[in-house]
Amino acid sequence: MFERLAQQVLGKFLSKYFTEESLTENKLYTSKQLGVWSGYVSLENLELKKEYVNAKLRSKALPFEIVHCSLRRVEITIPWAKLSNPMSSNDRRRKEDAVVVLVVDGIHILARTSLDFDDVALRQEEIKKRRQALADPFQRIDTDPESKSYKELLKKRLRDGLLQEIMSKLHIHLRDVHIRLEDVESNPANPYACGITLESMHIQHDDETD
Repeated sequence: MFERLAQQVLGKFLSKYFTEESLTENKLYTSKQLGVWSGYVSLENLELKKEYVNAKLRSKALPFEIVHCSLRRVEITIPWAKLSNPMSSNDRRRKEDAVVVLVVDGIHILARTSLDFDDVALRQEEIKKRRQALADPFQRIDTDPESKSYKELLKKRLRDGLLQEIMSKLHIHLRDVHIRLEDVESNPANPYACGITLESMHIQHDDETD
């Protein structure tokens, strides 16, 4: 059950942001090949779904869009057996062993400025947030164990709890990052471009218990 859930969580996230072709090449939906439950996943040559990401950028009124984005290699290490085990705040070695590590190598991003905002999506997002804020305190779920809503609720809580546990122990390593931004909006008669490269960068969750 947990193996299927872990693969569903990973597969749902990856399929949302990366093209079907690049995921198929990595045999994403083959449990044996993906090896989610083994604690180590390796994917290569992933290509971002620019249409999905750009729609999100427009809905947030961000003044740029992705032309192309590819990841040469992605490695995920998840110590499943140690994630939920309680540990003393002084047990440094066990804390380090329980770290979830995401390594992304070879990030190439080509972006350009864009002032084509989605005003309708901006408005709908605001309405959605307000409705959720009003509905959540009054939302009722059937507590009958045989009911579909009860089973879906348990599944959702388990999935959300798994994601929260992973995110709280996530360490991200970015390597060989290349970003190029082309500005064709500010002055169309004189477009220009700028870029940045990073050899490596490390991001991790701020553990307040330290």
